[in-house]
Formats: sequence, structure tokens, C-alpha cells
Amino acid sequence: MCGCRVAVASSARPVMDECVIQTLSSFGGNRDVIKQNYSNIVLTGGTGLLGSHLLPMLADKAHVWAIGQGSPEETENVSWVKCDLAGDLSCLREQLPERVDAVIHLAQSQFFRDFPAKADHIFHVNVASTQALLQIASERGCQHFVNASTGGVYDAADAPFIEGKAHVTGRGLAMYPASKLCSELLVNAYAGLFSVVNLRFFFIYGKGQSDSMLMPRLVNSVYQGAPITLQGENGLSLNPVHASDAAKAVIAALSLDGAHAINVAGRDIVTLRQIGEWIGSNLGVAPKFDCRAEQKAPNMVADIEQMSRHLLSPEIACHHGIADYCNHYLAGKAE
Repeated sequence: MCGCRVAVASSARPVMDECVIQTLSSFGGNRDVIKQNYSNIVLTGGTGLLGSHLLPMLADKAHVWAIGQGSPEETENVSWVKCDLAGDLSCLREQLPERVDAVIHLAQSQFFRDFPAKADHIFHVNVASTQALLQIASERGCQHFVNASTGGVYDAADAPFIEGKAHVTGRGLAMYPASKLCSELLVNAYAGLFSVVNLRFFFIYGKGQSDSMLMPRLVNSVYQGAPITLQGENGLSLNPVHASDAAKAVIAALSLDGAHAINVAGRDIVTLRQIGEWIGSNLGVAPKFDCRAEQKAPNMVADIEQMSRHLLSPEIACHHGIADYCNHYLAGKAE
């Protein structure tokens, strides 16, 4: 039990069945198309996990102006705008089209954990660039502005976080969620000019994710035989969302009118222990846990009623998404 490392018996790595593969590769749902006849969509964060899933969906419906520091190879319906969102933002006015139908702002500072050393970088990417994009949107005929926020804006609670009911006071927030809350307030200030949607994402995961994020760190820990630290018996409770479901939620947000703040999370409520056990099963490695019995297990579970009502019901079961990620991880190790 707790107080020592607990090994869970491993099993052979399962092969995902055909219906799961089809679910992961399809768009599905009834709100996964852009209803508006958009010509130009501005996207930030297009090379990140969520952006890389979203970009081909958008490019199939409109011309995408993807803002980033690099210059990836241009593909059909995608123009890359080279601009450092932590630097001089005048390049946005110079390079973006005169007509902007929608803005999807996904970018976040890669230094979000490095406070206070990188506080200025976090502020410029998460707050200042949001304001710059909002102002450009207001001047160039924008109809929808979708902003990527985080479930971290909520005050701590034992129950699932419900939009409009769970407290968002901003007290005691770390720099990253505080900056995202600031961006939400700025976005809401423009609600009289165009429709705005703040999407509060909870633990997005999927293939291609940075090694520093939760799911890759857990997979690496299990694979390397390092223990997963659990607060209490089972650790954090959460409902992580697969990147494909998150991307479809963004697409659906482009059809909403008015001002909204909506949680985007997965269909399954799980604990870190469950995730570790699923990872171990898929990797063929017995996971280890370091339980801290004296600590209370935190809650980061999102209520997804509004997501299901206004956007879509998430499709990817957590254990299927983890199996897909683990298969990808093992394939990379075999190369």
C-alpha cells in the first residue's frame, strides 16, 4: 500500500482494434465543420500538439495564416507568417491579410514553468500578443475569436469545475494560469465587436506532444522504471482530452455566437494510478508508484456538459488514447 513503491503486474501490449483506429483518425461528430464561409483564418501555435491536429482541418475549409517563429514548408491553403510573439508584434500588421474572418489563438510560452526568470516571455506570448491580435481582429472584419486558456484558472475545489459556478478569483494563481486569465478578460472586452470563445483545456495529450508535458513524462517514467509520485492512494483525479477531440472542439467553437467560456476535457475521469497502470500494460512494463499517504489527492476534473452541448461530446476513451500514444512511443524507440 502507500508508503512504498507499488509494482503492478504487467501484461502483453494489446493491439488496438480497427474501430479504435478509425475513431482516432476520423473527425466524427456533428459539429466538426466550419459553418461560416471563411476566406482567411489566423492561427497561432500551429506547430504545437493541438495546432498540428487542427491545421489540416482548417486548411480544408479556408486559407490559414499560421503565425510562428519558424518557416515550415508551405502546403495548400496555408501561409506561414514568421513572427516571434514574445518580440516585436508589428510584423503581424504587415504580414496578415486585410480581411481576417477568424482568429484562433493557441500559442503559449514554452517557458510557462520558468517563473520568475521567464516572466516577461510568458506575459508577452500569453497576454500582449492576445491584445495585439484582438486589436487587429477588430480592425479587419473578424467574426470569431477563439482563445486557448487553461483549466488552471479555477480556484482549487473537490468537485468538478463548472463554468460560471466554480470560482475564478485569480487569488494564488501561478504565473501561467494568471496570464491565461488575463487573456480571457481581454478577449471578453471585445465581445461587443465579434463572437469570442475562451476554451479552458484540461491536459491535452496525443502523439507529437513535448516530452515536458504530463502524459509523455508519465510514459517515460514507466518505461525507465522510475516511480510515479501519487498524493494519497491514487493521486490526481483528471479527465484528459485527446488532441483530436480538442481540435474538433476548436472547429466547433467557430460556429458559436456571443461570448463563451467552455471547458474542454475528456470523457473519462481517471486517476494518475489508473493512467500509470494503463501505460504499464501497453509498454509491457510494471509501473512503480511512490505514494504519499499523508497528502490529499488533488482534483482537476472538468465538467463537460457545456462542451457536449455547444461543441461536441469527446469521443476518445482515455485508455484507447493512451494505447495509441504508447504504440507511437514504442515505435520511436525501435527506430
